[in-house]
Amino acid sequence: AMVLTQYEYGRYFTGMVEQAAREGWEGLMVRNWKNPYKGRRSNDLLKFKAFHTMELRVTGVTSGTKNGKTTCASVTVDYDGHAVRVGSGFSDAMRDEIHTDPAVIVGKVIEVQYFEKTERSLRFPTFICIHGDAREV
Repeated sequence: AMVLTQYEYGRYFTGMVEQAAREGWEGLMVRNWKNPYKGRRSNDLLKFKAFHTMELRVTGVTSGTKNGKTTCASVTVDYDGHAVRVGSGFSDAMRDEIHTDPAVIVGKVIEVQYFEKTERSLRFPTFICIHGDAREV
């Protein structure tokens, strides 16, 4: 069996990620080779997907209930003229702050991580950070 250094393994893995992107694969499955195969979900088999980021302007806030309390459920961003909701990536404290004062984020540019673009939306959009007023989209 061939043994790779950590550096060589990193280069090999990076090459596989690049091949997956070139060939349009959804991602890679990485298995812990030290443990036997399990015919169910486990931490020994992980899915690796490459994500992208984009800066988008927030156009609105949607409230919802979490743990019996009304808070921010998601924000709406403008993606090429289409309204896309982003609900993941916010801390509970940030959700409460946005619900109390939507001006904290409405009209601001945020960074959104996503898996793939579609014609009118983004797959798996996740909030990363607020860039504020200074950045250009």
